[in-house]
Amino acid sequence: MDVLVCTTIVESGLDMPNVNTILVHDAERYGLSQLYQLRGRVGRSHRRGYCTLMTQPERKLTREATQRLSVLQEHTALGSGFAIAAADLELRGAGNLLGERQHGQIRAVGFETYVSLLEDAMAEARGQAERERLDPEVDLRVTGLIPEAWVRDTDERLALYRRLSSARTPEAIRRVVDEAEADHGEAPLEVLQLSRTLEVRCRCRKLGIARLAVLQVRATMDLVEPPAELEARLKALCQSQPNRFKYVERRFEARFTPEEGQQPYLFVHWVLGLIEARPAVSASAGAAARG
Repeated sequence: MDVLVCTTIVESGLDMPNVNTILVHDAERYGLSQLYQLRGRVGRSHRRGYCTLMTQPERKLTREATQRLSVLQEHTALGSGFAIAAADLELRGAGNLLGERQHGQIRAVGFETYVSLLEDAMAEARGQAERERLDPEVDLRVTGLIPEAWVRDTDERLALYRRLSSARTPEAIRRVVDEAEADHGEAPLEVLQLSRTLEVRCRCRKLGIARLAVLQVRATMDLVEPPAELEARLKALCQSQPNRFKYVERRFEARFTPEEGQQPYLFVHWVLGLIEARPAVSASAGAAARG
């Protein structure tokens, strides 16, 4: 008779077609799903399997351990996996992402996750859930990155990328860049272009713009179900300057001059300001650039 002594690695799917008996030592230490997987390693349709769960006689079992072993004893028929899963859910509870049960405290989850969940809940309460979850695609025809020469440590550079991408407002993005400049010196052009692109993305998310691209002589913006008020502003812009603006089937286009195209970031922000109907927005992109 051959005997295999091993760890719980066999639960990962080790194929043992000729084995019909398994002994689990200190079974009270395992979870219910682990015990179910281990038990399923022996036996075939034509070969009856036997599973013996062993515990230390001098060791007092906890209430939870006793319940787990009882569930395995009660459900031995084929197809009992669903019943065992339901029992496991009942024993452990469904869990609470931010509470004490099963998943830990908020400090283990992380502040960023908490803020993200809070923002989603607030957006849903305001009826803006789809817009807040929008991840706009922005192409300003500029190169944006964090050079290794500016932040040499890889982990620190990745953390900075993460902070920038998780910032939800232009002001928050600028604060991140300012803090990085305090540690690493003046930000190079690539970092400024990255932050500017992310700022545009934040404003696009707020307006419900799914994609913004700067082309040869114009900028295009594809919107996701714009509200009536926003559509009215877009149509008003087109009526006031038909040679510059165009709006057809949720796509808004803004034409720019060669001079304005040299600074696509300023031009795009000027156009977004017009769409947002800010009172202080100038009547021309050139005036915005000079400001």
